[in-house]
Amino acid sequence: MNNVHHIIRRVVARHAGVSARSIQAWQRLEEDLDLTQLELSLIALEIEDAIDVELPAERFTPLETVGDLSAFVARSVGDERRHHPLGRVA
Repeated sequence: MNNVHHIIRRVVARHAGVSARSIQAWQRLEEDLDLTQLELSLIALEIEDAIDVELPAERFTPLETVGDLSAFVARSVGDERRHHPLGRVA
């Protein structure tokens, strides 16, 4: 799961225009990192592609912090693996 958190930090940092090392779990996506809803949607798409998981859009929008995003992605990865232990079904 550590790799997932690294990917999230890297993607968020690129959209926020900062170093991935500066990204902290407590940082608010919109207020602290100045990310727009469009950027958050793009972040979700990039994370989906990077870790091959489907992130339900309706549950993505209420996320406030980087930590919330990491927890949401970790849950989604776990759900995906429980439902499709051999990978995604086409």
